[in-house]
Amino acid sequence: MSNSPMEKSLILYFRLVMAWTFLYAASHQVLVPGWTVVGFLNHTKTFHDVFVVFTTPTMAPITTFMVEYGHLLIGLSLLTGLMVRISAS
Repeated sequence: MSNSPMEKSLILYFRLVMAWTFLYAASHQVLVPGWTVVGFLNHTKTFHDVFVVFTTPTMAPITTFMVEYGHLLIGLSLLTGLMVRISAS
């Protein structure tokens, strides 16, 4: 499949914008000491009963860790171009 230079430029632009979005979210989650996923998931309106399971005292630290560093790793992957196909699946 051959892409034109314009298509390649757009793909690169959108990849970098998504990398910035994930890294921006991760910076607020990883660098703020008291951030937890509980505050966000307790206020969901859609599928609240599904997400409330992740806010229990035993699951909240695990979920918070996975969200914080998941956003960071996805952002770094998109920024560097390493393992982009793996992180997309």
